[in-house]
Amino acid sequence: MFGSLMDFINEIDSHAVSIAAIIALISFLFSSYRQRKIEKSSMYQELELASINLIKWETENRKILIRVREQYTNGCQNISPEDEEFIKAKYFSTLNLFELCISSAKRRTLPKNVFGSWLPWIHEFANDPGFREHWSEIETNYVPECREIIATAIKNSEEDFIKKICSIRNIFLQKKYGLKVKDWIKNKSKCEAKNCNNEKIIFDCANVEVKVGKAQNIEKYLTIFNESKHDNYISHGEVYYGRATHDMKWANDIIIQMKQEFKDYFKDEGKSSVLEILYLNEIIGFTIIEYNRKTNVAVLSDIMIKKEFQGGGIGTEALRKIEKFIQNEKIDMILLESGINNKKVHSFFTKNGYMELSKEFSKRLN
Repeated sequence: MFGSLMDFINEIDSHAVSIAAIIALISFLFSSYRQRKIEKSSMYQELELASINLIKWETENRKILIRVREQYTNGCQNISPEDEEFIKAKYFSTLNLFELCISSAKRRTLPKNVFGSWLPWIHEFANDPGFREHWSEIETNYVPECREIIATAIKNSEEDFIKKICSIRNIFLQKKYGLKVKDWIKNKSKCEAKNCNNEKIIFDCANVEVKVGKAQNIEKYLTIFNESKHDNYISHGEVYYGRATHDMKWANDIIIQMKQEFKDYFKDEGKSSVLEILYLNEIIGFTIIEYNRKTNVAVLSDIMIKKEFQGGGIGTEALRKIEKFIQNEKIDMILLESGINNKKVHSFFTKNGYMELSKEFSKRLN
């Protein structure tokens, strides 16, 4: 009887210890979960504040950044030591921020959807003109994960880059960043909708000017054209004049062609005009206008604005001033054409009072 009682007590004690251990474990897990949640929130806030400060700094120094990028785009000609040090400082600051983001994502203290929203920025940065020239000099300053992601961004398109990052695994065959392609696509769509609806940059249109272009600025116009062109821009006119091939791709010598075209436009005074679009006295775009004086009709052959200045009202204000310029030339009607897949541009012109006049067709004979 006594032995049985002692066994019963021991059994109770054993169960009590087990229950206490379970309670302690649950308490620890809950505490760890709560702590991790606090860490995630804190890390997210730190990264957001740091990125806002970096973007603010870039905005304040935008003119210098644009000038340096143009120099690298044109083959890094005559770049000053001061400008080179400036761009290096920019690269270091941004990479330090990316390294923090990547390390936090690996430790899972940064939510995977937040990390996914940073990937397009990382890809764009890694393909910034001039970055590759400096990356080999500074890459050893960063952790392996950061080097791996930057190298992947340099070698791949944005979509392939995202897919590769989502599929990266560590030696335990577990996903390093816990990110899936479908999660990134879903998050990207939300971010784009948010940017379109709530966070669109609005420029002060009082600072938009349209002036008669100058032959000495042809290289600036060519840089804008080269950075802004895309295959959807191509219409039948580009194919007809040899700017593009029959498979709707830009000709290999398109920049050489455009340089000669600009020279010809400046020679044909009265038959054409080259206008430059400026914001805060900085050339951010151009338009080419051709006239038929017999019918009082003008053709907008080209109109291009740098990507970073699109979508904030500058295009609409520039078009209004271009139309005023054409009207002063005693022209009654403006014609233009646009590639069939250039939907965004179609919407822009429709909103500004242009109507669809005709459709062009093509047929390959061989």
